[in-house]
Amino acid sequence: MVMEKDRQARTRVRGIVCDVGHVIIRDSVLNHVLRRIGAHDVSRVLYDMRVLAGKDAQEVERWVDAVIREKVAAFESRSAREIQDIAREVALTPGIRRLLWVAQRRGVPVLLMGAVPALVTRALLTGMRVTVDEVVGTDVAVTDGRIGRVRSVCTPLRKAEAVKVWLRRRKLKRRDCVVIGDSIGDVPTMRLVPRCNRVGFNATHRSVKRYVGRNYAANMHELTRWLFQ
Repeated sequence: MVMEKDRQARTRVRGIVCDVGHVIIRDSVLNHVLRRIGAHDVSRVLYDMRVLAGKDAQEVERWVDAVIREKVAAFESRSAREIQDIAREVALTPGIRRLLWVAQRRGVPVLLMGAVPALVTRALLTGMRVTVDEVVGTDVAVTDGRIGRVRSVCTPLRKAEAVKVWLRRRKLKRRDCVVIGDSIGDVPTMRLVPRCNRVGFNATHRSVKRYVGRNYAANMHELTRWLFQ
């Protein structure tokens, strides 16, 4: 029965939703930027399970909103281009370029989502020579080329709402979409699809690993084979 469900999930993949931090990149891109600009005192972990274990959805929302605003405030007024250039120093996860390239060739739309500012995620895509259908992330104002205030944080529940809108726009059925993530911040989005279509990638917390249908780590080669072969 499990093998049959896996086969159905693989052959029906018509849309992919993929988290950004610790999934398409190997590090926290915001923490890398903060270290590079000398903001070492901004050190709270986004999904710190020592803090978030047992918290309800609204408490997690408030924590994520506060932590992201704190991190982005540390590079407010800096050049957006400088921040994007620093972000591109972060190593991409091995195999991510091929996964996105194969999806593009197969006509499978990909939505990249995360609490990472969307302008940073778009910078990470530069040089891959692939396109994605949409990027959803924290919305940061840019005025005269400089980083401004955070307009809205892409919290876990907001991620899920954005994915619902994307599925409707693309006319995708939930059973035909795969969601890839690493943390409790991806669980509300994973709830939108059947368990066999929930993929953990670099997931370390047991609550996430138990919640998904499949787990991968380190590189995306095996995941790409499962999705497209």
